[in-house]
Amino acid sequence: SALVIKSDRFVYYQQLVLRAQNEIAETQYELDNYADAVDSFSRLLKLDPPPSNRADLQYRYIHCLTRLGKRSEAIAQSQNFLARYPDAQQRPEVHFLCATALKEAHRETEALQQVLALLQEQCGRTNCTSQTLAYWQRRAGNSIANQFYQEGEPLKALDIYLRLAALDKAPQWQLPVWYQVGLVYERLGQPAKAIEYYTNVAAREKDISGVGSSSLKELVEMANWRKDFLGWQLKTERASTDFRAASFGSAQVAKPSPPAP
Repeated sequence: SALVIKSDRFVYYQQLVLRAQNEIAETQYELDNYADAVDSFSRLLKLDPPPSNRADLQYRYIHCLTRLGKRSEAIAQSQNFLARYPDAQQRPEVHFLCATALKEAHRETEALQQVLALLQEQCGRTNCTSQTLAYWQRRAGNSIANQFYQEGEPLKALDIYLRLAALDKAPQWQLPVWYQVGLVYERLGQPAKAIEYYTNVAAREKDISGVGSSSLKELVEMANWRKDFLGWQLKTERASTDFRAASFGSAQVAKPSPPAP
């Protein structure tokens, strides 16, 4: 139909075709037909001038690429989206999708940078709600930090956990993160720092009385146990070191002098 339109109605038909293309792409996306939706969104994003809802189209395009396992394309599109739309309400989720794809592609340092960038996002900069931003910050931070910890990358995990702990001072959020920080310091061979964080958890036991969470009470008990265990371990190691030093000194004193020539 568009090929036989009258010249004076070209703009109208152009808008009609664009609307049809949008509707087709949206329908494919909603039906989880991601392969066809990718092609439709790709064509729309290449239009010149671009559609007014380009940010929404690219956001859905990224989702389709992610669902299809096309990591390299999803990463490239996510990075382009974040650079192009500093005020988009979908920024937190795109950060999460990008960080996840980077982690799956074994690009750990870039994944860490994406999570840290998300943790630095503020609602005043984007159009998303504080609840939405907090949700994606916590989900991305927990997911990627836990993976780093389990895969033997404690320093990367620690960088994220420390920032996660600062997001919210509520005990149901902060205490589990502090406990995890303590575990990371244990793995790093820094028991004194681990004890510090376990002590911080135990010190807020009174704050959970009104929360009514049995899991938080168990967490405080575990923190107390690990604090006491590490304290005993450090004390034992110091005593052992002092004993060896004393024994070595006594042996030196008791060692007979060589006979005179």
